[in-house]
Amino acid sequence: MVLVGFGISFSLPGETLSVDGYHVLADIGLTDFYLAMFMTILGVLRLVALYINGSWKRTPTIRMYGAIVGAAVFMSFAVGFFLPIVTKTMPPNTAWGTYLILALWDIYASYKAGNDVRATRK
Repeated sequence: MVLVGFGISFSLPGETLSVDGYHVLADIGLTDFYLAMFMTILGVLRLVALYINGSWKRTPTIRMYGAIVGAAVFMSFAVGFFLPIVTKTMPPNTAWGTYLILALWDIYASYKAGNDVRATRK
């Protein structure tokens, strides 16, 4: 749901990428439109994967890959907000820590799903 929330936020009027921390994404050529589409699609795919995992034959592999991708997305945001703080081009804020925690929980979720993958193969 966090990724879907990101997608909604990036699709709202205004330039989200002009905010400090997000400008790193704009510097590599991303736009609010592309991020809105990517985040929404990624979030919906993860929700579908969770539905499939809970409704049909155990498919923790889908859940594991979704968590790995989510961890990569959240870690990139954490780094994007942390580096400007370290280089003193942006004042400290809570965004980097929040994204880091989301990334760490997704890493943990991928680990737990990996355990489920092993259990279903026995």
